[in-house]
Amino acid sequence: MASPYEWMAPPVVRHPAYPSKPLSLVQRPPTPDHVRCNACSFPITGFRYNYGSYNLHPYCAAISPHLYIQHPHLPGPPHLATLMFFPPYQNRQFTCNICRKWGGSHWLYRCTVCHDFDAHLEANC
Repeated sequence: MASPYEWMAPPVVRHPAYPSKPLSLVQRPPTPDHVRCNACSFPITGFRYNYGSYNLHPYCAAISPHLYIQHPHLPGPPHLATLMFFPPYQNRQFTCNICRKWGGSHWLYRCTVCHDFDAHLEANC
């Protein structure tokens, strides 16, 4: 069953992570392959935005491009973090500085003040 949010999702979006083509809202057909979200890498079991092999949960497509992070490792007032569509490291992986868990090659928030503070999309993990 789709969440109420998915029913309100626009039928087509243009997303800065995939600027060359519009992404269309489709319902995931029941297939044996596991379609994963390009943003969070979790499986998609309901609606998704899609173009070719690029897929996003409706929630992930609507993620804010910026947020403020307050954390004990960040001195002073909350720091502005920017959404990045891939880790800026040569191995294309990162470790979340909040929960210290591996972040893989999916989207992350990166501090614009520190430039070496990375966080999962949830940023409250």
